[in-house]
Order: sequence, then C-alpha cells, then structure tokens
Amino acid sequence: MKRLLLASLLALAAVPASAQLSQFGWFAELAGSCWRGEPRSDGRSDEQCYRAQFGKFMRGSIRFYSAGKLTGEGDSVFAFDPQAKVVIYSQWSSNGGMGFGEAVLEGGDLVFQNRLPDGTDAPARTVWKRIDADSYLVARQRRSERGDWNEESAVTYTRVRPAPPAPGKG
Repeated sequence: MKRLLLASLLALAAVPASAQLSQFGWFAELAGSCWRGEPRSDGRSDEQCYRAQFGKFMRGSIRFYSAGKLTGEGDSVFAFDPQAKVVIYSQWSSNGGMGFGEAVLEGGDLVFQNRLPDGTDAPARTVWKRIDADSYLVARQRRSERGDWNEESAVTYTRVRPAPPAPGKG
C-alpha cells in the first residue's frame, strides 16, 4: 500500500503544473513564468508572476512600476470551484487594498469580475485574451448605463522570465 501511495505521489509530481491545474483552462499555462505589461504612455508598467501551489491552486504576485521605480505590490490566490465551475480569487496589495471575485472562461477569454463588499459586481471587469504561448492581452472594461461593456484600456503581457518558487511548490 505504501509503495502504491508513493508511486502515485511521484507520478503526480512528474505531471507539469499546468496539467495538474487543467480546470483553470489556459490560465494554468501562465504558471511558472513572469509576464511584463507593456509600458503605458505615462511611464507606468507592471510585472505579474504566476505559480502553481499545492497542485490545486494558483498564486499570482504583481509589482507596479512608475518610470522604472517600484511603487506597489500585490498578491492573489486562485482556486477552482467545481460546483459553480468558476475560478474564485482573493487579492490584496501593499496599499492596504483587498478584494474578492470570480473568473470564468467565455469563448476562450478569461473574464475576471471583482465583487464589492456587499457582494454585488463591481462596475468594471478585466477580460484576458490569450495571444500566443508567450503573450496575453488584458482589457479593462466598464459597464455603461445601457448595461454593455466598453473597453477603457488594454495592455499586452509578454513572458519575461521564470517565476520564483512558491511556498508549497507545485
């Protein structure tokens, strides 16, 4: 029995993190790398790093820069809810902000919707579109008075380096 358990654990450890996290869709493919957003016209940019954690969760960290200087940081934890078939997440930042939300795959796009403290949807969301193996686009959208979504901004992220290891690797 011990040998079977050990063999099962070794087999699971050999499976790439993205395969262990297949319920996350293409989002799981970001694990293990850091991604830099193209600099905006005002000199602001950010870098996001994603890692698999405990074989079931994804952890993300972000660093914000202005004119090349670090101005803030944040972390997120993502988990898949098999009942609702959504990714739920919690996020917090160095400025004291925190939030919760859900992400769903819609036609290949990953739609992130934050929740307000009363549980209602925030009036803005982000839609992530995979471009290719080394890049993705994040579009920030705001709901109009008519109820449709209008794009406010968009940033392309490009893979820049491996992510540092997370606690509870893989």
